[in-house]
Amino acid sequence: MDRNLWSLSITAVIIAFASSIFWTILPPYMWDLGFGFLDIAIVYVSQSIVMILFSRLLGIFADSLGRKKFIVGELVVLLIAYIFLYLCVYSDSLNVLTISTFSALMGLAWAIGSGAFAAAITTSLSRERTGFATGLYVTADTLGWTIGSFVSGAFVDVFGMGLTLIVSIFVIVLGFLTIGFYHEKTIRKPISLRSALKDSWALSLPSKDNLLVYLFIIVAVLNIGAAIFFLVFVIKFYMIVGSKTMYGLLSGISGLLSMLVPYFVGKLSESVDKEKILFWALIVRVLFMAVMVFSWDLWIAILFWITPLWPIVMLELISLTTDYSIENRESEAHAVRNLIGMVLQTIGNIIGGLISELINVEANLELMAIILGIGVAFYALGIPLSLILYRKSKISS
Repeated sequence: MDRNLWSLSITAVIIAFASSIFWTILPPYMWDLGFGFLDIAIVYVSQSIVMILFSRLLGIFADSLGRKKFIVGELVVLLIAYIFLYLCVYSDSLNVLTISTFSALMGLAWAIGSGAFAAAITTSLSRERTGFATGLYVTADTLGWTIGSFVSGAFVDVFGMGLTLIVSIFVIVLGFLTIGFYHEKTIRKPISLRSALKDSWALSLPSKDNLLVYLFIIVAVLNIGAAIFFLVFVIKFYMIVGSKTMYGLLSGISGLLSMLVPYFVGKLSESVDKEKILFWALIVRVLFMAVMVFSWDLWIAILFWITPLWPIVMLELISLTTDYSIENRESEAHAVRNLIGMVLQTIGNIIGGLISELINVEANLELMAIILGIGVAFYALGIPLSLILYRKSKISS
């Protein structure tokens, strides 16, 4: 395997683990501490706002100054975020403000490195092999989330949050070693701050036959739908399974399946149209989500939770972003994808949080179905949009 590819893949495992060990368990952890849906939404929004402000700008600089610097920068900010959260836990000062500050730091870390990371790994091989490279990336990322999910619930239940965060801090330090093996390839001429700021707020991004426009519209509807749906569903699922340990265990099982599937789907994407795979994955996921609007059945909920549909969707979105982007502007394209996702996630979280307050979902949990249904309605828009994308890509090819 290419040295850059394995270096980035191992680092992806580390970053994903460090992110997931608290992020996976955050909603049920806050719920048990007495926070409501609107509080959880505020925490998510604080992360999104930071990513909205900085993702594209930092993606432009990553394409210009070198992607490795920004991946290292992501690790540095992740380390700061977890040290901050550990100090908050140690001093018993966890509240909406401190958790939102931690969330904002995580958002800054992802804004610094996410576009650069996705671009670095998907361009580490030829354009004809972006599906394979993306499959490895999603597999590595999912492996990290899987390990973090497995240990997070049990660690918090048995050892407490403090020790859980210490483990994550040590793992992040390992990331500085693994990324050291990544060798930066040819980069563009450095860009001025003024030009970068101007480009970062431009409403257009050059792409092949404007296919990125159609792709980003899909990213938008999927993110707003998922934000509304999962703001409530993660708590519903936690209530169905009954404990943080079981929640983390099932999230880990989901991660195991999600880790294996992207590798093979990535290989499949080299011979089957990626747009077609995206279309069918969305159909199956929407059907599952629609069932979970009203169902409280344990086994149906578990089946929905562990079925690896989102990694397939994410793999194709990442791979197609690189395919449709202009050469040497891949980091910017991925940053814009992340930016659009964060904007719509923010809107979705606000909508979900406000509706939950308006109809007082916490006092009548059956009303969760209203918010879940709205989320499914938005998410389902991705199905016809992906079919339009498929037809447009055929015309342009």
